[in-house]
Amino acid sequence: MSSSFDYKTLEAWCQDAITILAATGVPEKIVDMQRSAVARNSGASALYEIADSLAEGLSFLPDEEREIARQELVTRHGFDFELFVDKKLKKVKSILRRGKIRNEAEFRELSEFASDTTHSGILLDAADTLLAKYEAP
Repeated sequence: MSSSFDYKTLEAWCQDAITILAATGVPEKIVDMQRSAVARNSGASALYEIADSLAEGLSFLPDEEREIARQELVTRHGFDFELFVDKKLKKVKSILRRGKIRNEAEFRELSEFASDTTHSGILLDAADTLLAKYEAP
């Protein structure tokens, strides 16, 4: 992900995303761990990975809660969790179009995608086929 916004903005976004998820019943211990991870990685590119993880959690909220979260994040920060979710899907589609997994990072990305059965069956089948053919270098 490119640095289209600064780390301070991303850090504040992560903290708000954690607050939103906490309100949905995420255990307090998990919330504390997430906040600690954000604080530990303040000003570092690892915040993008944390934001990716939080975005995934937000994307699984029920429709009404997801829309409220999206609006709140856009209002406060100018972007929502779809920015991170769409980026992951774009990577996966790129791998599927190519028809070949080039490295372990792509293998992990595709494995993570394939483990989420809410995606299109066609995409999941294509991902499973590539994963089965992959041989680590």
